Amino acid sequence: MAVGSCRLVIIDPITGYLGDADSHKNAEIRALMAPLGTMATTYGVAIVCVSHLNKGGGPAMYRTMGSLAFVAAARAAWAVTKDKDDLTGTRRLVLPVKNNLGPDNTGLAYALVDGVVQWEADPVTVTADEALSLPASSTPGPEPETLEKAKEWLRALLAPNPLPATEVRKHARDCAISDATLKRAKQALGVDSYRPVIPGQWYWRLPGATCSTSPQASIPFKPEHLEHVAVNTGENQHAQGQGAQDVGNEHVDPVGGREEGVITASGEDVEVTL
Repeated sequence: MAVGSCRLVIIDPITGYLGDADSHKNAEIRALMAPLGTMATTYGVAIVCVSHLNKGGGPAMYRTMGSLAFVAAARAAWAVTKDKDDLTGTRRLVLPVKNNLGPDNTGLAYALVDGVVQWEADPVTVTADEALSLPASSTPGPEPETLEKAKEWLRALLAPNPLPATEVRKHARDCAISDATLKRAKQALGVDSYRPVIPGQWYWRLPGATCSTSPQASIPFKPEHLEHVAVNTGENQHAQGQGAQDVGNEHVDPVGGREEGVITASGEDVEVTL
């Protein structure tokens, strides 16, 4: 059906009109988005594509569900989200994620009042990244008390002398400390990973501990020497890789043994691209 005076086309949601295309493949999404740009230019219309955000944290640019191409191919992208500081729960923010057509340092705010959208006159200076960031209570990871217990446990274990990383992880599992919680405790304490001999296995040591030129003998582990704390959070995802590379402040080395990092995530809302 032709509409001669049409100046705006809204596709909501864009993922509902992809056909057989894979929403996570950049090449396929760009191939679908290109004709939309051609249509907008040919007929002089604006095209708005609506998508939901994924549950992960991180920069707003990467929060659109599916491929990054949804945002990359658009001239402008805006995120619509609740104002976390609004006690009434009615204020919404419309914030630029990218804008190739003009300034992108301010956004807008509105509220629904008696079924009517009321826009605020003043611009909003909060960024999309800030508005979409997860509150501290929602940040992936163990509960503060769990992490503190894990830190105390790790500090006590490494106090006598450095230990092989594989041995530390084994002791942690024996004490019901998940690998993810152990990783965070290690980072919080500033525990250093090093190899006395290269190639050789990785050792963990507390900050300020002396690095010997030969592997130190590990102390026999006895559970009764440490408080047995049940701090398993169920987080057992590991970032693994082949070849020598960095994972956070850890390392991966196929010759000398592997130090593992942890990747977790969690978030929500709606993103509008034009």
